[in-house]
Amino acid sequence: MNSDISAHRRSRAVAALVPLFVVSGATSLVYEILWERQLHLIVGTSQIAVVIVLAAFMSGLAAGGFLSGRRADRVARPLVAYAILEGLIGLYALVFPHLLSAVAPAYGALHQALQPSPLAFAALQFVLLGVFLLPPTVCMGATLPLLARFATVHSIDAGRQVGRLYGANTIGAVVGVGLAGFVLLPTLGLEATTFATAAGNLLLCLAAARLGMSVAPLEPAPPEPRAAAATAIPWLTTTCALALVAGLGSLMCEVAWFRLMVLTLGGSAYAFSIMLLAFLIGIGSGGWIGGRIADRAFKKGGAARVLAVLSGAQLMVAALVYGAMYLYGNLPVVFVHLYDAVAAAPALIWPAKLLIALGLMVPPALLMGASFPLLVRAVAREDRLGGAVGRLYGWNTVGAILGAVLGGLVLLPTIEVRGTLLIAISLNLLAALAARDASARAAGTPAPLPRRLGGLALLAGVVALVHIKPPPWDPLLMTAGMYKYVSDLEPEDRNRAGVVALAIDPYDLLFYKEGLSSVVTVAQGKESGNIWLANNGKVDASTNIDMPTQVLCAHLPFLFAPHAETVAVIGLASGITAGAVTLHERPKIIDIIELEPAIVEASHFFDAYNHRPLEDSRVTLFAEDGRNFMTLQPEGRYDLVVSEPSNPWLSGVSNLFTAEFFELGKARLAPGGVWSQWVQMYGMDEADLRSLLRTFSSTYDHVLLFSTIDDADLVLVGSDSPLKLDAENIAAVLADRSAVRRELAEVSCRTPQDIIARFIADREDILTFAGDAELNTDDNMRIEYSAPLNLHRQTAEANFLELISSGDVRESVPMSSVSGLEGQIGLARAYGRRGDWVRALLVLKATESINPGDKSVEWL
Repeated sequence: MNSDISAHRRSRAVAALVPLFVVSGATSLVYEILWERQLHLIVGTSQIAVVIVLAAFMSGLAAGGFLSGRRADRVARPLVAYAILEGLIGLYALVFPHLLSAVAPAYGALHQALQPSPLAFAALQFVLLGVFLLPPTVCMGATLPLLARFATVHSIDAGRQVGRLYGANTIGAVVGVGLAGFVLLPTLGLEATTFATAAGNLLLCLAAARLGMSVAPLEPAPPEPRAAAATAIPWLTTTCALALVAGLGSLMCEVAWFRLMVLTLGGSAYAFSIMLLAFLIGIGSGGWIGGRIADRAFKKGGAARVLAVLSGAQLMVAALVYGAMYLYGNLPVVFVHLYDAVAAAPALIWPAKLLIALGLMVPPALLMGASFPLLVRAVAREDRLGGAVGRLYGWNTVGAILGAVLGGLVLLPTIEVRGTLLIAISLNLLAALAARDASARAAGTPAPLPRRLGGLALLAGVVALVHIKPPPWDPLLMTAGMYKYVSDLEPEDRNRAGVVALAIDPYDLLFYKEGLSSVVTVAQGKESGNIWLANNGKVDASTNIDMPTQVLCAHLPFLFAPHAETVAVIGLASGITAGAVTLHERPKIIDIIELEPAIVEASHFFDAYNHRPLEDSRVTLFAEDGRNFMTLQPEGRYDLVVSEPSNPWLSGVSNLFTAEFFELGKARLAPGGVWSQWVQMYGMDEADLRSLLRTFSSTYDHVLLFSTIDDADLVLVGSDSPLKLDAENIAAVLADRSAVRRELAEVSCRTPQDIIARFIADREDILTFAGDAELNTDDNMRIEYSAPLNLHRQTAEANFLELISSGDVRESVPMSSVSGLEGQIGLARAYGRRGDWVRALLVLKATESINPGDKSVEWL
């Protein structure tokens, strides 16, 4: 009777493992997202930093798998051990932000003291991050071997049990990504999400501990020498190598698919969540299904049959990935059709994007996920499942680390998306051949040497063929940026012909390169002659419509800091803004910070417009993330900073628009220093604009706001010293700078009054307009999660009209900035040239009241 009760309790506990491990997977992925975000605020969002953080995280998982695999089979109460690990993870999560806050100052000080080379500093970052991530990630990596040990005392259903657990954990990760990306972070922010997730871990700890104590302890397996294991399973080394290659190929595919999906879905935080969701759905479902397939195969033919199925799975992965490459050219058009279908209900654009990602990634990812339980089933032995799972999980994670590093840092920037996927396909084919060979050895019928050599020759031939004749890739089509520009298409043009007419036919491609962090395109209008530069399909610079912003963002701050000697420019792009800075003679040091190295090469296509800034002896170019660069600079380093990054709705770029970054930048300014900040008005609602303006204006005591392109772009100028907008001062600054005067004239700023006419508001008026708008902070990430929801709404005109009409229009005319009749009339004319007849008339009326009866006022 006691035996029956014990068996019943154990059976109930095994069934409860699935929901437990779903929650465990969810909390782990939430932590991964949280910790990556917090670490990127320190080390930046360059591709090197992204890969370093990911590699450090996965190194802990691999170490946990290896360590747990060595001990799991000797643990009498694996559920209790699992509960302790979950509790430790939750407690560490509460401490983690405080540890980062403590180390952040030392991070910059260490860099300044050592001045390491980029490679040495990357190694230092990896070690530093590893120290912080190792404790919780080792605990995470140790959980699967322990639960596998508990779920399968005997190996008869090893595949099903491990597949269930692996699938449950991965499906839990799907839940975690969905909750974090679409619910928790947008609504609660980083800190509250951390507390909520840690609470989940502690509850999980209590539930697992109670469950573990309700069942009888397991009989520990005696330790087994490595030699004995190798004798019992002669193909064990092969399966570990297969696990490594499978992880390597999967992560290479993942990084390539994510690059492809950014071109298709955009680079918002929501888009990245969708990509990860799709990949994990495939992996998790594959693990669940693969476990059952593995057990059925084992019953039919033992390990040999399982390895044969694994070989077929790897072969199918290669075929599916390769076949899908011929469909990539349809992705922009598919997105356009889906957008057209859901245009009446904008919220459905996110499920539509998920459909695209699922269609691309799930079929091969299913087979990738199935490979792990197949490997486990091939080597599972009675009472030693934990060790097998730990070893295979560890080697699979090592492969994933190598895949992330090689794929992200080497393959993508050298052989691009297609080449990276073809390398991954080659690895899958190699794994298929190795698994087939291991199957033959497991069956006791190893293939003779000539046959094995023939297989290798066939493999080499297939690999050579797919590399010599890769699937097609149209650079202009793939970087059409339909995720942003689809709303520019009329409903009747939302088809392939419309995409071609909008994004391909009007342009000649001048430059295309898949860089470390983005795909860079430069093209020229066939009729207009306009040259534009795009990052991942989104235009960031041009020689036409963007010129006023590019030029004024640089020149405006010099009107208030004419003696600036040290200058930083965040964002190179076309180089026009950086080139405008070099026209000023006073600066002795000009640091240009650009995240993407491919941009440097692309900027030379604008040499006829940008004054060749990189050839200026005062200029030093830093291939770095703007935030990390500023973190590493000493306080008071710069007299003037020009910040003109990409849009704040982009993940990563958003870190350059938060209150914390503005405060960081302010600390890097010398006394009296000036900061120039570009802000968009399009693709955001009024609340977003109010939030950005209030965030910046809360940082500085003195702020002036200028319109560079009506209905599109603004430039904020901030300082802790007074900013006097005065025509005489402007004229004096420009008096001995003919090159600056010529460039300003090209953007319709021929007189000091033309510049003054672009003034919108001072700090007091900005704060009045912003009201009680929520500040955009590192914690709430308000703009990053709000702005993408308005990407396809035409909000720019409404935002601009609201901005300029929020106060008394009479008070927005800076009459004090001009003196004398000539200056006053000049200001009225400047407003007239801008088409702002209301303010032109107000200036004239004020001038008439100051100069009653003067006939020259009657020009209007």
